[in-house]
Amino acid sequence: MSAERNFKKRNELHLLRKSWHVLAGLTGYFLFLYSGYSADFWACLAMVLALLVFVLEFFRLKDKSLKEFVCRGMGPLMRNSEQESLRGMPFYALGVSLTLFFYPVEIAQLAVLFLIFSDPFSALMGVLFGQKKILPNKSYVGSLSGVFCCSLISLLYFYQSLPAVDLFIFSLLAGLIGSFSELISAFGIDDNLTIPVVSGAGLWGLGQLLGFY
Repeated sequence: MSAERNFKKRNELHLLRKSWHVLAGLTGYFLFLYSGYSADFWACLAMVLALLVFVLEFFRLKDKSLKEFVCRGMGPLMRNSEQESLRGMPFYALGVSLTLFFYPVEIAQLAVLFLIFSDPFSALMGVLFGQKKILPNKSYVGSLSGVFCCSLISLLYFYQSLPAVDLFIFSLLAGLIGSFSELISAFGIDDNLTIPVVSGAGLWGLGQLLGFY
């Protein structure tokens, strides 16, 4: 059987890819929490991983035999469009690395949680119910699902740290920031990069505006 038969299109459910996205992200997140190593250590490790995979991807796209080998092994997790373009994995690692480098660790963790959960949830809702589009590959339902998911994550993340009113305001605005960070990936930047980096910047600015930092 050809590896191509395993490839999914963006507008298909692709539950295995979404499950892997969450599982891999949570594994890394819990290692970060309980390893005892600093945020800088994990930022450097993620950067090294990103660079290694970018190099692998460069040679994969140039070498037919390597392309077939990678596609045979990773085919069930790949989209059809990724046969001839970069996969999302190096952008995922790069996004995590830059977020840990640039933002306070509390903000960086929240931005990475947006990446872990909101991206696959928004995509799932968009595929199932997102007939009306805002932008190509971006639907009203998917974007609103992103607002809901990011707001809920923020609410749970800070529920013991902020007064009720501040928590409600922050969570609602954080949801809008998280959804926006995914929406702008429609302009050609991988959402595995835009979600943590853009939402991290927005969350940090929001915290400054509300006087949390």
